Amino acid sequence: MSKREDRIQKLEAKKQQIDAQIDKLKALNSEESRKKETRQKILLGSWVLNQIETGEMVKEEVMAKMDKYLTKNIDRKVFDLPPLEKKISSELKKQKTRL
Repeated sequence: MSKREDRIQKLEAKKQQIDAQIDKLKALNSEESRKKETRQKILLGSWVLNQIETGEMVKEEVMAKMDKYLTKNIDRKVFDLPPLEKKISSELKKQKTRL
């Protein structure tokens, strides 16, 4: 093997190591972003519940908005909302994506 081929092989190995490090850092960034978004949702939900408890928001108004917003029956069940028919559920999802 010539010196050039040897050098190319070593550089290719370094490149693979660097690519692996980059992929790992990207994955960590993505995980941190998901954790931050989850935390924001929890805090926002906590704030809304507090607003309802203190009377600054009307529970019925919030629930009416949730009724329009939630399209998955599993999510609707968490809020004791009636399940949607399959056809209606898919139509609501289409409307959401248009907004």
